[in-house]
Amino acid sequence: MEPQNTRSPKPKTSRLLSAWVAAVVATGVILAGFGITAPRILERDKINSAAYYNDLASDSYKRAGELPEDQSDRKRNLLKQAAEYLEIAHNLQPDVDHYYWFLALARYSEALLSDPIPTSTVLESISVMKGFYDSGTLFRKQAASILANHFLKPEFRDDENAVKWLDRMIQLDPKDQSAYVAFVHLFWKRDEHKRAIEVLRRKERVLPLTPEDRNWLAQLYLRLDDYPRALDVLKQIFRGGSSDADHRLMYGIALAGVGRAHEAILPFGQYLSTLSPGEDWPDPEKVGVARYPSELYPACAYALLEGYLDQRKNQ
Repeated sequence: MEPQNTRSPKPKTSRLLSAWVAAVVATGVILAGFGITAPRILERDKINSAAYYNDLASDSYKRAGELPEDQSDRKRNLLKQAAEYLEIAHNLQPDVDHYYWFLALARYSEALLSDPIPTSTVLESISVMKGFYDSGTLFRKQAASILANHFLKPEFRDDENAVKWLDRMIQLDPKDQSAYVAFVHLFWKRDEHKRAIEVLRRKERVLPLTPEDRNWLAQLYLRLDDYPRALDVLKQIFRGGSSDADHRLMYGIALAGVGRAHEAILPFGQYLSTLSPGEDWPDPEKVGVARYPSELYPACAYALLEGYLDQRKNQ
């Protein structure tokens, strides 16, 4: 006779309880694991969300930049949209400079297209940009450039601040062509010709002068009645291959200014040959000089007479 199994079968409720305990334990392990990883997941989602809104803002920026100037309303609306996206990105990640910088830039750009311009928004944006410059962040160079241009705008013209920020642009990047050009234009408008020359000579220490730079130098020296230096610069311009009629005229003026009026007849004649019949002798301002030197007029008279005789011969 086979022995009987004396162990009583486990009650169904007991089995269910065991399964429930096991499930609770397993769930606890999962929850504990989630509790450890959840902050990382949430942080990753937050970063991805900020990046997402930044991408939307970038798209709005791009579309605004592609619009022609006569569509300022559409451009402004796109910039406003970009600012709204960037504000969300900045609120999600307030410690990320990128979002805060472009938020200030979007608000500033939108404000400039508004009528009237909201001064408070502009001042707030300018303050943020100054903060970026002072903190020495990645955007320091861009901040200096925007601030220099801001103070050159007719609506916010402030020459003293413009000079300060243009100088800082050059300090940050001695090879920044745009800063030198803006500097020269500013000093030219202010009739500060010596300071404009100093800027170009400063540039020459780190960069070769462009034909446009030499043209500025020639005009600046003529403005100062510094004919010998103007002559030297114009010779360099001609060695560079210039055949510009205005350079011929300037060369004649410089020659007359140094007392070589007889030599000025040839460049004056070359200049006169480019004029239409009956066209007037150019105003000094057109050439970039304050006045013509008194020594100029005999040479002009000879050149005009020769030009007239040449015309008669060809008739």
